[in-house]
Amino acid sequence: MVLSGTTAQFCAAFTVQLRQMHFAGGSYRGRTGPVEVPAELSGIIEAILGLDNRRRHGPIFGFGRRRRAPRCPTRRCSWRRPMASERHGARQCVAIIELGGGFRPADLQAYFAGLGVATPSVVAVSVDHGTNSPTGDANGPDGEVMLDIEVVGAIAPETKIVVYFRPTPMQVFERHHHRDSRYDA
Repeated sequence: MVLSGTTAQFCAAFTVQLRQMHFAGGSYRGRTGPVEVPAELSGIIEAILGLDNRRRHGPIFGFGRRRRAPRCPTRRCSWRRPMASERHGARQCVAIIELGGGFRPADLQAYFAGLGVATPSVVAVSVDHGTNSPTGDANGPDGEVMLDIEVVGAIAPETKIVVYFRPTPMQVFERHHHRDSRYDA
């Protein structure tokens, strides 16, 4: 699920403080305080991502020891990292929508092998003539496609990932405009 809102709304929703953090090389949006969710959602939420936009080097997750979840006597509970048995994602499916770019299975296998986890099942589906079309440019759309797959697969490696490739709105316009131009003569 993707949420959108103002900084104040996110601070209130998750009982955190979001602010601009500064360091010698620049700045980023970061948070202070534990991330909290309503108690009735504590067993449903697997991860809360994107509250900060700091550049990361290496994986941003970890597989910790199994531990019992703390009881939540109040309406809100601090979010906890799911236990190993909850994280694997068996019998689950995650859909990702991509506008351009693509992935190479060999690149995914190398990435997940480096993490020491099995490569998840990844299926590419064409929508409106969109295709899994890797450009070879990790700084282009391929980087975003790979990152999306890597995050889902790292959080829940047994999850089936279905990647829907759709052309960008401009590509759709150009394709339809090109068709119509045949009749302009």
